[in-house]
Amino acid sequence: HFSAYFGSTLDTHYIMSQPQAAASFCWTRKLLAALAWISFWSTGATAFAPHHRTSGSHSGSTTALSAQKTAVIAGATGYIGKATVRESVRQGYETYALVRDASKITSQEGRILYGEAFKGARILECNVCDAESLTKTFQEISDASETNQIDMICSCLASRSGVKKDAYKIDYQATLNCLTAGRAVQANHFVLLSAFCVKNPWLQFQQAKLKFEAALQEQSD
Repeated sequence: HFSAYFGSTLDTHYIMSQPQAAASFCWTRKLLAALAWISFWSTGATAFAPHHRTSGSHSGSTTALSAQKTAVIAGATGYIGKATVRESVRQGYETYALVRDASKITSQEGRILYGEAFKGARILECNVCDAESLTKTFQEISDASETNQIDMICSCLASRSGVKKDAYKIDYQATLNCLTAGRAVQANHFVLLSAFCVKNPWLQFQQAKLKFEAALQEQSD
């Protein structure tokens, strides 16, 4: 069963509005809490019984899952992406942060700029525009996880310029690649952090996001 969750124009879904920076972390916490509840409901109370790790690279987590689940965050270096990575780690997920250039995070300057945001997460260089390579990466993550499955893929992808070519490459196609790759490896959940502004789709990036949301709503499973 592959569940999909997103937020934009539907009041019944959680929503992440990128321009609302002050509220972004709060919304991220609510979204991850919702995911925890969804997994709790579908797998039983024991799956979310707290435990404490004594080793490993995830010392930044304050809450952990007894059967540790895996979360993959695409678009991890963005403002919303960093907050989502941080909250995912805090909730005890084995968190993989997908980035275009790992040196942006691991360099001396990167550690100063991003160090706290990625503390406890696994930084993974990946080209989300390459569908075949992305599926291979997801399969490797799934195989390496404690449960041999990705529990959640969260897309925080957003085009830099917002112009048509860039918007449809990232806000639509790359995001669709994440969804397709997730289904290919039988991931449990897909989460899209969209933008509230798509309710008035005047700009190309808004239209690209809406196109992907339509594709997401068409998923039959």
